[in-house]
Amino acid sequence: MLMDKKALIISVSDYDNLENLEFCRNDGNEMYQTLQDLGYEILDNRKIIGKANDASLKRAIIDFFRDESVETTDTLLFYFSGHGILDGFGGRYFATSNINSKLPEENGIRFDLLIEQMDRSHSRKTIAILDCCFSGEAVHGITGKSAVGIEEEAEKLGREALDKQFKDSKEKCILASSLSQRRSYNLRDKKMSSFTYFVIEGLKGKKESVDKEGYVTPEKLDEYVYTEMTKLSDVTQTPVRNLSTSDRIFLAYHPELVKTRQSSKEITKKIQSENQKNSSFGFWTDVKTRITNAAEESQKNSFLDDFAKSAIESIPVVGVIFLRLYENGTGSKEERTKQILTILKETDKFDENKLEQFCRRLQKYRNKVIENSEYLKQLCADPSLIISKIPPTKEKPKMKKEIISLKPKTKQPIITFPDQKPIPGAKQVIKVPSSPSVSSTKTLTNSELYEKGVSLFMDKKYEDAAALFDKLYKLDPNFTDAIRFKGRSLAALNRHKAALYYFEQVLNTASNDMVILFLKASSLIALNMPSEALVCYEKILRIQPENFAAAERKESLQKILSKHGLKGKKFFRF
Repeated sequence: MLMDKKALIISVSDYDNLENLEFCRNDGNEMYQTLQDLGYEILDNRKIIGKANDASLKRAIIDFFRDESVETTDTLLFYFSGHGILDGFGGRYFATSNINSKLPEENGIRFDLLIEQMDRSHSRKTIAILDCCFSGEAVHGITGKSAVGIEEEAEKLGREALDKQFKDSKEKCILASSLSQRRSYNLRDKKMSSFTYFVIEGLKGKKESVDKEGYVTPEKLDEYVYTEMTKLSDVTQTPVRNLSTSDRIFLAYHPELVKTRQSSKEITKKIQSENQKNSSFGFWTDVKTRITNAAEESQKNSFLDDFAKSAIESIPVVGVIFLRLYENGTGSKEERTKQILTILKETDKFDENKLEQFCRRLQKYRNKVIENSEYLKQLCADPSLIISKIPPTKEKPKMKKEIISLKPKTKQPIITFPDQKPIPGAKQVIKVPSSPSVSSTKTLTNSELYEKGVSLFMDKKYEDAAALFDKLYKLDPNFTDAIRFKGRSLAALNRHKAALYYFEQVLNTASNDMVILFLKASSLIALNMPSEALVCYEKILRIQPENFAAAERKESLQKILSKHGLKGKKFFRF
């Protein structure tokens, strides 16, 4: 069964005995165009805008709701814009063009008629949107007040009338406004009633008026209109609503906003990915630079002196492993130094992708590599071997097979301690002090902690990495590499303010560190501080004028600043 949407639009702007409401004509035309665009069926005799007498309006309302072709699942939307009339005896009316405001029952349209016809419709999905303008001349019983006082009193009585008429109606879906003419028409640049304007905007699809599935429902539309109306400085009333219908009503569908909402999650993931990508910027370039420096230091002597060892140790991921291989390897110091130098020179020839593969594999099989005293020679012969082949495990001596006796074991005596009484039937645990040969918990050196932290960072365990680098920072506040990676880890976690603190610490001792300048710029952009980020890229270009990445980012940043007219101000987003 197809579900249709049908609408009846009544906007009365011209009156014989009341003040004309020209903005109601615009309300009607805009509502008509909006509903048509949303796929509503609006027959010619169901678009009544401008002048309309009581007979034509009454006939249109009855025909619309009593249409025999209407199915129970069809959505019927009734819209009215015009004067609302109170007769002073509890009667409430929609004003027709020919209404006698002193005797509205003569040719006005009773609110009760609308309720009756909604009740008698085949459709279970009916909604009325009423933009009733109440003024002093249309409300009986207001005397002895100023113009403003009359207006406020008319609004109050109009509100009470709508409340009484519609609020307690069961199984009804009604949104209504009861503002005076002046306050209804307070969006003069739109030349429309404020209530109708926000209803139309909500129907067209605003983030606040659409549910998570992309539908504009009466509930979501009401939320949106209520929020927008309360923002108007001279409007204190909120719309009257009765949303007690048991059937779900879908007034419009905007699937593109569902995609937008879904993409907002994707955007969040993208931002997280960007943070992680930016925090890793220059990582392998830095590793390659450190390998080059270590090779230069290692070839100065026939053995590794303290300067060479320090240079090797500073290589992220693999530096400590290289030193352990050197210490555990066989052969003289001169032979081992040549082997380490060969490995450094060969890995220095790797491109960044191959270098990453090499370092990750060496880190993965770290223990196997270090335990094997012959592996330094193997790696020297072919550093690429680690990428394609798992390092062999050093064979452990075979254990002698234990002869199992079938004889029952003798009962072990209960062992007591001077300060402890034996517990009958209970097993006693004897604590034996660990001998030096038995490995107790090993205290890691700062270099090993650093290596472990870098490994955690590579595995994207940024929280753990940040905690470990923080521990290192407390142990040695001058450990620059630990400070650098603490900043990287925080940036990956989107904690850019904290990351900047550590980047600044590094730049205090190494002001021309281009990698840190790039990382600092990325964090500044994330914090909406474009002018400061621009300074970082300019400094990089002063250090290295041919740096293409810095030149490209600087140009991109300048274009965005120029486009938004910010000229270096803060608070912008890409």
